[in-house]
Amino acid sequence: MTIGERLNSWIKENHLTTTEIKERTGISTGNLSEFRNDKKLIGSRTLISLNREYGLDINWLLTGERKEEANLSQNEKELLENFKLLPEREQIKIIGIIENKAELYSRSNESSDSKIG
Repeated sequence: MTIGERLNSWIKENHLTTTEIKERTGISTGNLSEFRNDKKLIGSRTLISLNREYGLDINWLLTGERKEEANLSQNEKELLENFKLLPEREQIKIIGIIENKAELYSRSNESSDSKIG
């Protein structure tokens, strides 16, 4: 995947428009289009601006590698990849299910710990 493809993916995942990006960062729509189409290399000022305004992971944009992914188990990586394929509505449902399960598990462990202590 190229830098432009990752930039396009990030823009879509975050439901951003070129107008919004221009207003928040000052990056012209023309330059943004050239970055997105790999016709122009993205500069350090642009990267810093996107990071400051949106928290864009510069390392990921440039290399395709996320630091936090290095620490994930294979199960976590597979879960994350499949999760990314789901529409936002389904992602929200899955998050709710996981939060409920985690809360039940946490309560179960707390009651077990209190019986032991």
